[in-house]
Amino acid sequence: MENPFSDMLRFAVHSESFEEGPIDALKSRIEALKPVYAMHHPTGMFDAVFGVLKKGQAIGALIVMIFILLCAVLVHHIMRLNVLSQRKQIRTMQLVGGHPSFVRRPYLVLAF
Repeated sequence: MENPFSDMLRFAVHSESFEEGPIDALKSRIEALKPVYAMHHPTGMFDAVFGVLKKGQAIGALIVMIFILLCAVLVHHIMRLNVLSQRKQIRTMQLVGGHPSFVRRPYLVLAF
C-alpha cells in the first residue's frame, strides 16, 4: 500500500520566470531527480488573473485618455469664454492699430 502522507516541498518562483515554459522546464528537471515521486503545479491557474489584469489596464488607460480629452475640451472652452468676455477690449486694441500678435500676447501669457 502506498503511503498517503507523502512529503511535500513548497517553493516560490521569481516573477520574471512565471510563465508556462520555464515552469514546465523546472518541473521536468525536478521530476528527473531520484527521490522525487511526482510534482504538481497548477497549470493555467493564473491565466484568468492575468487576463483580468490586462483588461483592467486597458480600461484604466481608456479612462485616462477620456479624462485627458475632457481636460483639453475644458481648457479650450475656458479660453473661448475668456476671449468672448473681453471682446470689447480686444476690438478696441484692434481699432487702435494693435498688431494681432500684440493683441494675442496678454491672453497667451495669462493662459500659460
